[in-house]
Amino acid sequence: MLICFLLCRNCICRDLRRNFPDSLPTTNLTALRILRLGYNNFSNFLPRWLSNISTLEVLDLSISGMKGPIDHISWRKLCKLQPLYLSNNDISGEIVDLVAGLSGCGNASLEALQLVGNKLSGQIPDSIGHFKHLRSLYLQSNSFSGSIPSSIGSLNDLETLDLSSNAMNGTIPDSIGQLSKLVSLNLKWNSWRGIVSETHFLSLAKLERFY
Repeated sequence: MLICFLLCRNCICRDLRRNFPDSLPTTNLTALRILRLGYNNFSNFLPRWLSNISTLEVLDLSISGMKGPIDHISWRKLCKLQPLYLSNNDISGEIVDLVAGLSGCGNASLEALQLVGNKLSGQIPDSIGHFKHLRSLYLQSNSFSGSIPSSIGSLNDLETLDLSSNAMNGTIPDSIGQLSKLVSLNLKWNSWRGIVSETHFLSLAKLERFY
């Protein structure tokens, strides 16, 4: 059932009902650039062998039945990833290792990070600010807590930020006002502390949607 992505560079598979294999020879996957396996029913952990496909530029496992800790694989080897879609699964744990791994790739290439609707927790790490090319960050409907790190202001290309429906109970930093390309900002359904002032909107000239 998984032959389709073994034999092509850009692979899309839908409606598969077998589990992801726990092990897989990756010598045949050295040219794989795009792997889309969303809308399936695998019901198993993120496979460790994904770490070995260093050529991956697009990884989409949204709505695929994935579960277990997000640090089950080594993200530091996937330095070419541009979009990473893991939304609407049963993935748990903190994203410290994921962010540190992908942002530690020198000129980090990540442009979109979507982790919506999982069981992720802990604080958003300060290293999130290393994703200089990030355009969209969707972390809603998880259990993240704490404050938004001040490094968020370093994401100069960010257009969409959604942290809604979490357990955020800290502050919103003034640096969010430095996101001059931000179009949509969703912070609702959290327990924010502190005051939101005009400083928070200082350079948000393109902001169209604020929730």
